[in-house]
Order: sequence, then structure tokens, then C-alpha cells
Amino acid sequence: QKVSRLPLKLVLPVTALVILLVIGLTLRSFPCLVLLLLSEVTLVAMLPGVLGLAGFSPAMAQKLGDFSTGIYAYQQKDYVTAYRLFEPLAKQGHSAAQYNLGRMYARGEGIPQNYIEAYKWFFLANKNGRKEGAQAMRALAKKLTDLQMKTAILRAGEECCALKR
Repeated sequence: QKVSRLPLKLVLPVTALVILLVIGLTLRSFPCLVLLLLSEVTLVAMLPGVLGLAGFSPAMAQKLGDFSTGIYAYQQKDYVTAYRLFEPLAKQGHSAAQYNLGRMYARGEGIPQNYIEAYKWFFLANKNGRKEGAQAMRALAKKLTDLQMKTAILRAGEECCALKR
């Protein structure tokens, strides 16, 4: 029996809508329910504008949404989706996505375990300002030879655009 799943991008709005419905029904006030629903619709409609006022370009807002969705997928142990969302961001220099890819490679979550790839992504995350990247590199260094670490660093240099400029 096939179970249909709600797309990850709809989880937050649908959850908020359900919560608002429960509050409205609990208070047994139809006007309250209508006001809560209208506020939810208004909030969702205003979100792109609010992000724009906060200095987020549409591309930045998309990256933020993809990363948040990737984190949610990772927390739900949907590692394939998390990887699919983190990888393009990591290749664009998103240090948190780089760190999370490193962690996924180190643990073999949704992808074959590969300490060299993990070290590469931790190295890039560290170079892009993510302190956890350095900590993860130190921990992983115990499992790698000097040649493997050098290979990982060389691969990091080959990643197009993975270092912030």
C-alpha cells in the first residue's frame, strides 16, 4: 500500500494551519477562527516581501528555504532529500550545507561512507568560517592517513565555487 507524503515545503504552512484550526475550534469562536486563518494567509503572502526588506534577494530566500527544508529532511532521516538539497548549496559556498554534507559522508547517511569526501567538505566549511568544520577535521584526521587528507584538500580545491570569494 503506497502512502502519499506531503512535500517538505508544505509541511510548515500546513502544520501552522492545523494549529490555527485547533485553536479556533477549541475557543469555539467562528470569528476567532476566521481571524486566525486570515492572519496565516497574510503571513504566508507577506513572507517574500519581509525577506526582501530584511535584505534577502529572491535567490537568497530560496537558498534559505532549501537549507531549512534540507535540515528538516535530515531530522526526519530522509537523507536522500537532505543530500539533494545540501549539495548544490555546498557547491555554492554555503558553509552550513558543506558541514552537513561532511557529516553525512562521515556517517554514511544516505550515501556511502567516505572519509575523504567528508574531510573535503569539513575543510571547505572551515575555510568558509564554520568553526565546527575544524573540529570535525581534527576528529576525522585520526581515521585518515596524511595522503588521504592531502587528497581531500586537493579535491576541495577542485570544487567550483565552493569557497566564498
